[in-house]
Amino acid sequence: LSTCDGLLSHFVLQAYIWLIGCTAFIGNIAVFSMHVKETKCKKNGVPSFLIANLAVADFSVANYMLIIAISDRFYSNNKFGVNSEQWLRSMPCLFACFICCAASLMSVFMMLIISIDRFICMVYPFSKRKLTLKSALLLVMGFWLFSITFVGVPVVYSIGADGDNRLHGYSSICMSSNVLNPYFKMWITAYVSITIICWIITCFLYTKMLNSIRQSSQQVRKSENSKDKRITIRLFLILITDLISWIPYYIIFMQVLHTSESVNILTLQFVIIFALPINSAVNPCLYTL
Repeated sequence: LSTCDGLLSHFVLQAYIWLIGCTAFIGNIAVFSMHVKETKCKKNGVPSFLIANLAVADFSVANYMLIIAISDRFYSNNKFGVNSEQWLRSMPCLFACFICCAASLMSVFMMLIISIDRFICMVYPFSKRKLTLKSALLLVMGFWLFSITFVGVPVVYSIGADGDNRLHGYSSICMSSNVLNPYFKMWITAYVSITIICWIITCFLYTKMLNSIRQSSQQVRKSENSKDKRITIRLFLILITDLISWIPYYIIFMQVLHTSESVNILTLQFVIIFALPINSAVNPCLYTL
């Protein structure tokens, strides 16, 4: 993926990362502003608050993309070959690794929280145990704290370390990929396992919700139920795009665990650039449906 010419070896990658990064950057700012306003007006309060936090996570991924894109231009013209280690040890690279891993993890957590909220609203519309803004705030803050701490510890450990003792190893795009180090391999395994468990729960809840929508014949509170259905279907589309973007990463990592061989860095990095960030750019479009 990288050569002596820069972090990214091909024009397609260079153009793609700028396109996705800028689209996600602008789109998620707009989404965040819109849903913060709705939250303050108490219009779709909890869903708007949760979507705003999902937009923050997607916005963070956009920043990761732009850091890599800008750094690629900085190290162009054969500068990367002699300065690769300088880049890999630099704070921008470590920060990029941190925000990408933390934001990606938080986006999965947000989809889980959103699915729980939608599940209660759709399957148990008369329940008194729905998420309130206060409970949603505490829940989201807890997950943000966990994500920052869980990712922050190995990133801090990687400061000033050589390639074998860095979370991102020798990855030019600063993504956690060091499975040769047993400690980082355990961390990456835990990271992947957490996200898979969250996706399983989320998919189960959405399956129950979609069945509830099909089978629902209640006429009481028809307009409110209709609004909940629209929100649920819109968020289901977001779920699908997010899940699809993660599947290639899971396939590669499962292959690594099965074969006990080192991860194919080029393949992993292509997945990181092409697959994982795409949902950050697509989600703002889906929010407006």
